[in-house]
Amino acid sequence: MQKCYPSRMFGRLTVLLFCLFLLVGGREPPWADANVAYHTTQALVDRGELAVQLTAPSYFFVERNGKKYGFATLGTALGQLPSYLTYRALRKLPGMPPAPWFALSSHLSSALWMALALAVWARRTQRLGASPRLTIGLGLGLGLGSLCLVYARSSYGEALQTLLLTWFVDLTLSVSEQPSRRRLLLSGLCVGLLLNAKLVYAAVVPIGLGYFLLSQRHAGLWRNVRALLWPLLGALPGLLVLLAHNYVKTGHPLSTGYQSGQLGLFDGSLLAGLFGLLLSPGKGLLWFSPTLWLSVLGLGLALRTQRPLTWLVLLMAAVVTAISAKYPVWHGGYCFGPRYLVPLIPMLSWLAVPQLTEWWQQKRRRLVVAVALTGSLGLLSAGLGSALYWDHYCRVLAAVQKQALQPSWSEDHHAFGYYVPQFSPLVGHAWLLRHHLRHDPDLLRDAPWQKLLPARLDLREEWSRVRIDLWALDWFAGPAKQNLPGCAVLLLLLLGIGGAGFGLRAKLRDQP
Repeated sequence: MQKCYPSRMFGRLTVLLFCLFLLVGGREPPWADANVAYHTTQALVDRGELAVQLTAPSYFFVERNGKKYGFATLGTALGQLPSYLTYRALRKLPGMPPAPWFALSSHLSSALWMALALAVWARRTQRLGASPRLTIGLGLGLGLGSLCLVYARSSYGEALQTLLLTWFVDLTLSVSEQPSRRRLLLSGLCVGLLLNAKLVYAAVVPIGLGYFLLSQRHAGLWRNVRALLWPLLGALPGLLVLLAHNYVKTGHPLSTGYQSGQLGLFDGSLLAGLFGLLLSPGKGLLWFSPTLWLSVLGLGLALRTQRPLTWLVLLMAAVVTAISAKYPVWHGGYCFGPRYLVPLIPMLSWLAVPQLTEWWQQKRRRLVVAVALTGSLGLLSAGLGSALYWDHYCRVLAAVQKQALQPSWSEDHHAFGYYVPQFSPLVGHAWLLRHHLRHDPDLLRDAPWQKLLPARLDLREEWSRVRIDLWALDWFAGPAKQNLPGCAVLLLLLLGIGGAGFGLRAKLRDQP
């Protein structure tokens, strides 16, 4: 059993990441799926119901008895409670219009859930043998140098899913190493929450169950059956909520309502989706979170030294990726990078830990080079995804499709933006950002796709929308009376970062 370091160290890491995520938070309110979830939160708090009053395309809703319900937004809606309750309290403060408070507070929940996810990741990382300094350094690198940063700044549900999936894998490992009623109950509770966050994760629950039974095969059948009653009891509240939500929106506890959508759930091409999600220039996970190349590099050592954990992670990641690839909208619609794979990033990063720990102990120069290279690329990717809200470039792709290509596929599906390098959002965000910083509206002069598609396009409307996605720009660019609350928020975040950072430094000073 590896030495466990004080819980306060991981608490400080949570505070540090939470404040960092909010400090660089976006200025956009919830959109699309996140907007439906946020309105569900508002309906729950203000009216005590799940029906939403929102004008949006029909594929966002299930309609019953003249009321609209989000397809599967209850988990995300409950996860947005900290955001909405904070906004309800802050909007009453004088001296500032409610819109900036709304934009800032709407990202609070995601920042919190992603920070907690990375703290859970860090605690398991040190149990795998990483030193405290290496653990904290890797945790900060993962938080700021991967898609975790982009979705910690967004009010979509990926941050909550990341927390719950990482926690589920960690609990599966813990309960298999040392079963106890408390851990078994927590495992069941986590399953109930995870299914409400996204029902797709029901596919990974049997993997966790099989892992536990395999690890406890020496205990005997009857003892294992009795042990499984505890996670079943823990999952019961979440399962009841899930069934009740189905009944309210469809009239049947086992019907989710997805069949009334416009697309078949799993009618997509598996191979096209797998390539798109993992390696394509416009959506490939390994390009949008380059730190995962360390996991690929360390896979061999992980299989030799942490075989059970490695197979557990690989199986769960393979199942989630395959299901996402079969979904017709595998790309996640208007978003940055492979949105559906964001929850896999922390647990896949565990596969790099044995190799990085070995380098930390024996070959630090190699460690520095590998982490610096992948970390720099990760910071660049996450920075590009955070500097501009993804809709700005998605609207450019939509304009290219409409004006020059005129295809018959869905307006949300920009295949050339996923598979053609010149149309990759990584390239496109850098191009838009460069023009915005130079106040240069002549986008077509150096459009990345110029040699592939020399058509003259009208991008004036898309250009007029482009703006840096940082909350402080709405607070300090307005009337002087808005500066005071903005300064107060900024000061609180800086104090949180400073206090947590100095606390971590003190804890790590005497550690190897």
